[in-house]
Amino acid sequence: MTGEDFLAAVIAPIGNGFEFINAKDLLRLADRGGSTGRRRYQGSSFTFRNVVDAVADGVGAGLLEEDRALPGSRGRQSRFRATPLLSGRMKDVNPRFQPHECIWLRDDHHKLIDYAETGHTRRLRKEVDAINAEMNSVVVELSGPGVDKVGRNWVVGGTQVIPTPPRVHRVFNRGSLAKGGRLYGWWQGLRSRYRAGMTINGEAILEPDFAQLHAQIIYAQRKIPLIGDAYETGDFPRSYGKLAFNVALNAKNHRSANSALSKHLKIDGQTASKLLDAIIAKHKAVADVFCSDAGVTLMRIDSDITLRAIGDCQSCGLPVLPVHDSLIAQARHAERVAEIMVKAFASRFPYAGTCPVRTKSKSVPQMEENDTRLHAA
Repeated sequence: MTGEDFLAAVIAPIGNGFEFINAKDLLRLADRGGSTGRRRYQGSSFTFRNVVDAVADGVGAGLLEEDRALPGSRGRQSRFRATPLLSGRMKDVNPRFQPHECIWLRDDHHKLIDYAETGHTRRLRKEVDAINAEMNSVVVELSGPGVDKVGRNWVVGGTQVIPTPPRVHRVFNRGSLAKGGRLYGWWQGLRSRYRAGMTINGEAILEPDFAQLHAQIIYAQRKIPLIGDAYETGDFPRSYGKLAFNVALNAKNHRSANSALSKHLKIDGQTASKLLDAIIAKHKAVADVFCSDAGVTLMRIDSDITLRAIGDCQSCGLPVLPVHDSLIAQARHAERVAEIMVKAFASRFPYAGTCPVRTKSKSVPQMEENDTRLHAA
């Protein structure tokens, strides 16, 4: 981790704003134990001592204002914010924080952990590095209701976003490179209504997305056609069926799925059980996949398909940004991007039926006008 990276990560989040940041949020940057796992992702500069000293130096130089909590205070923390001096100096500074590692591995508790270097991990890293190299020349801007500019930063819905070149990292889960694997970038933290106001290289965007992707993958694996809408049960609203389908895919057992549905939909346990039974009955040909913790493995497959689609788009000179099962694209190229996404799925499952890709106004390859859903899967 270079000194510039360290400055960007510690100072940039508060340098252009006037809101206080709690000390614990700054200290989350620190590697208290000097663990090898953290060093893989952050380098060796982010020690607890370095973070504390950097903040103390900022206070001493009049760059940070400290609101110190008294010893023994309960429910209150020391916090810091930029002084006008720091904000003024940061207006002409554009620090960029670049993570050391683009292949992330988390354990069962979502904690980053180290992993052995193999030919496989090097190939995974090479794929993501190639995507990032193409993205580096992409210019992303934000505008619209709820988006303001403070210094060089955007304030989106009250939250500061530091404008940096698009960059992704790939996150694997459960301590296994066979689980998870989706790509993540800063734009995914924006609500869809704010993403709609993005531009790519000065052009308006659309967001083609795979329709019911996990359902399509499950049926394609079995070489069974998926007929009709995967989320329609006939007895419950489609939105309930969609939630039930996805909860059941990710649940480890029927009981936890039932509890999650009851909580999310605010319905009693008996109704939740009927909903769960209805979605499983609809998909009786693949019923064994439900309540078996299959979701994290399906993510590995959908992430491979997405990487293929991104690579093919970039080879055609089409800049795109991934959002799990969708790609943000320039509006004038959205139909072409959707076609590439369809082909990416077909390349993984050549003997399966077509997985439709929808945009705001139409669907590929089955044309469905006036489809306003941006996230159908």
